[in-house]
Amino acid sequence: MQKKQPNKPLSAINFLLTLGISGSALWLLYLASHGGAGQIIIAAVAFSIILQPNYVLLHEGVHDNHQQNPLLNRLMSFINGALFPISATFYRLTHGFHHDNNRNEHECFEYYDPQQPRANQIFRHLQWYSILFGTYWIFILLTNLIAASLPWLLKLWPFNAYLTTNKMFNRFNTRVLQWISIETGLIILLWVLLWYLLDLKLIPSLILYAAFAFNWSTRQYIAHAFSPIDRDSGAYNLKLGKWAQLFLLNSNYHLVHHQHPELPWHLLPAYAEHPPLVDYWRQYRQLWSAPRVFPASHPDNRAA
Repeated sequence: MQKKQPNKPLSAINFLLTLGISGSALWLLYLASHGGAGQIIIAAVAFSIILQPNYVLLHEGVHDNHQQNPLLNRLMSFINGALFPISATFYRLTHGFHHDNNRNEHECFEYYDPQQPRANQIFRHLQWYSILFGTYWIFILLTNLIAASLPWLLKLWPFNAYLTTNKMFNRFNTRVLQWISIETGLIILLWVLLWYLLDLKLIPSLILYAAFAFNWSTRQYIAHAFSPIDRDSGAYNLKLGKWAQLFLLNSNYHLVHHQHPELPWHLLPAYAEHPPLVDYWRQYRQLWSAPRVFPASHPDNRAA
């Protein structure tokens, strides 16, 4: 373990990264909208990659680690969220719920209980493949829109079908829902403005976001799958190349993040007890072998 440093975000670097990523993403959308098939494919690959650190910075913002100034932290989180696109307040609430309920039965997406009804097993498989194939991203967008416009729908099926979703949506009080509505409305207005200023085209833009959705979604559970069924230690620090780790802003140190969610991204390696042992790409390949039956050795840890 390296020497620990003061717990302060790299505000200037995070600010410049957000501006650079935003500009690059919009430029790629413009190129795809005004080019041929080859240009669209190249832009889609680049877009799916460049928005990965954007998501990490959004994640930093909801942990108040993007900027030291709270107002600037909120603004930067809004910009990062607008590129996803998602309300930063919506993400803050849902991500906080993830930390509180990490590795309980309903968050162990890679496992299923063969003793449960067949419908539950099918639902778990659908959950897993929605993560692997990117439709999870669509579900997040739709849920965000519902919370912003018709929040009462969250109390109906299918959202009320599982205990964890009920618990999560109970956190959405009136004030939170107002902020989600405001941020979502501003994101829509921003995209309408950008659409006309950049003369974006629907199909190329959808192709770019489909590429991002797949690339982002398949990696979302990579640091949790098959990890210990424990709220605080249920994650891995994944071994990754130096430049890839820097590009992803140390987000491969996910175990450290769950143990110390207050730490900004640049300090995560310093708090690791030992170098990462689980290979990132080996773990990624294993994702495609799930879902599996719940480990029999953890029957008491599966309660919600």
